[in-house]
Amino acid sequence: MCFQILLNLADNIQIERKMKKRKIVTYLIKMLERNNIFLLLVSVTFLKKLSIFAENKEEMVLNYVMLFI
Repeated sequence: MCFQILLNLADNIQIERKMKKRKIVTYLIKMLERNNIFLLLVSVTFLKKLSIFAENKEEMVLNYVMLFI
């Protein structure tokens, strides 16, 4: 539920940048390991929204690789 609220708040670019500073991408990548369908949908939707910016894509790749090491 919290990620859904944050997703809705991320419509504002300034708030999205603040979330980026607080490493929201790292938390969202970690949520991909869970089995809750709602959580997975919200996480993937949020990551998709954040992937517009190149620096977020780079962080996503680094965090995803770290899951498998």
